[in-house]
Amino acid sequence: QAKLPALVQFATGNQRLNPLAAVSGGIGFSGDQTVGLWADASSALAWSIPHGFDSPAEFRPRSAAGVLIVGGRKWIAAYDLVSGAEVWRYMAQIQTGVPYVTESHVVFGDGHVITALSTRSGALQWQFAAVPDTLVSYAPTGTADTVFVGPGDGHLYALALEDGALRWSLNVQDQWQYLRQIQIEGDVLVAGT
Repeated sequence: QAKLPALVQFATGNQRLNPLAAVSGGIGFSGDQTVGLWADASSALAWSIPHGFDSPAEFRPRSAAGVLIVGGRKWIAAYDLVSGAEVWRYMAQIQTGVPYVTESHVVFGDGHVITALSTRSGALQWQFAAVPDTLVSYAPTGTADTVFVGPGDGHLYALALEDGALRWSLNVQDQWQYLRQIQIEGDVLVAGT
């Protein structure tokens, strides 16, 4: 088979790099040492900076509200898409899970507590406690006004995006424990176990 030629290559300063993400203005990246943005209209890095945490970024970057959200099991942080300046950081109380990012909220688990921060400022918006001694590791998903979370306690929760109020919960712990890869397609919510 013919080998495809590389169109562009750039160094990120990481030994381990997470999956890249198409974001506004380029391609976001994060790894064990740095976070940055490759300007996809050229072969140049828009910016690349050391993230300064003692543990690696482990999640695919996400962007909204003019920031790039990156993080790992001990932290989540936001960086300005234009300058690369750190806008806010959140340090885990127990362990952070993969975030769900909207223009207004970053929603993720910290241990058994589902936490929502302001996407732009990082200010705490709300928290919802699931069953203690579980870990909300997998990313929630949502609609314009509802977040769906399967935190590993045998429940599927529907929470109001604005304030975290419980809309409904489904107790299916007799059938499964962990819900993973929660997806929405049209009017259908698929929660795999």
